[in-house]
Amino acid sequence: KSCDEESCLIPLTYTYTMNNIGTNTMDITELSRTNDAVTPATVSFLDEISDETLDAGDSISVEEEDLYDICEAREEERSETTTLVGKADPPEDKPCEDSTPYVLEPPSESKECRVRVDITCADKEGTV
Repeated sequence: KSCDEESCLIPLTYTYTMNNIGTNTMDITELSRTNDAVTPATVSFLDEISDETLDAGDSISVEEEDLYDICEAREEERSETTTLVGKADPPEDKPCEDSTPYVLEPPSESKECRVRVDITCADKEGTV
């Protein structure tokens, strides 16, 4: 167990990035994530993108905030998988699609919180 319950909750910021590594401008048709441990399981980020056109060599990023309960994850020996899905259409050709999963696992060992206190007593005159 941790020293206090607040240390169980770890703030996370996920940054999802979509890169156009090709030579054609692409129209983004999907940028979403799925996560098997949260509700809603699937979230679309298309509304957060100011321009759905992605020029060759460019990239776009979106962020998502979360709180990860490391104590609960340890107790339940539970990991969570987040998968980013990106789809885009070129002007002439078949659509491009990619997805990348990431697994978040709690540390295998629980760390104990130990506090050492050394006390030196002195009287009013400062004598130890």
